[in-house]
Amino acid sequence: MITFVYGAHGTGKTHYVFECLRENFADSFLIVPEQLTVTAERQALEALPPEAQLDFEALNFTRLCNRIFRTYGGLSYHYINPTVRSLFMWRTLRELAPSLEEYSASGKELALTSVMLQAEGELSSSGITPTMLENAAEKLTSTGLRAKLRDIALISAAYNNLVSENYDDKSDDLIKLAELLKKRRFFAGRKVYIDAFTSFTYPEYAVIEQIFKQADDVTVTLACESPDSRLISCESICDTAKKLLSLADSLGKKTDKIYLTENFRAKNAELRLISSELWRPSKESKSDSIPDDERGNIKIFSCN
Repeated sequence: MITFVYGAHGTGKTHYVFECLRENFADSFLIVPEQLTVTAERQALEALPPEAQLDFEALNFTRLCNRIFRTYGGLSYHYINPTVRSLFMWRTLRELAPSLEEYSASGKELALTSVMLQAEGELSSSGITPTMLENAAEKLTSTGLRAKLRDIALISAAYNNLVSENYDDKSDDLIKLAELLKKRRFFAGRKVYIDAFTSFTYPEYAVIEQIFKQADDVTVTLACESPDSRLISCESICDTAKKLLSLADSLGKKTDKIYLTENFRAKNAELRLISSELWRPSKESKSDSIPDDERGNIKIFSCN
């Protein structure tokens, strides 16, 4: 079963996760964004009994790779660092400069190094390969854009070959993990909670697909009222929700949806009203619903 928990910020999605864990924490994993890992560990210590630490783990995707690689193999610390990464891209651009179309004149410029490294990172997180770029270039009628795509495909392929010959790339760990999970059912018989994400990269979706396939129960929290919400502030999260729903459907998994509506974070009626209505397009004022004794908590300052 895959359960999707919807709710705006402050409606208790993380609290719901820990309530579920309190009832049964055996063989459970909580996956959160990198910056929230320490917070999740502290919450687990406060919310769960001491013996839960023997069966429960709070992880981010980086730690998840480490955890599973330590179990099945594949762990490597010979990772390329940012300095070497820049040097490799600079070397790639210098060597390819005579072969480039759009970037031939600027191939030896240092400024292009950081731009191409950023582009390479975006391609990697989106799962776009040099071959896919080449195929896309062939379909274009714009000669300028076609030349750019061909150059980027050539640079990406040469750069990745240079890196793979000398180092491991940390950004490839999730793809390696997804491939490993196709052979090893690490999550079989386990419960997985995925909390506090707004979006996922292509490699993260590849890992989530294997989690959906293997785990007994998966719970995903999403900070939107529903996947069909039209609030502009929830556009990215709703897109994520629809992708996850589509993934679950494609795998033939049963799904359940839980909607949390009460705001526990805002401590007065004014804050609750603003949090729910600020980005909602409406000409009707709901300020009359605020009791007189709960007014005056919000001040607006105009600064120079």
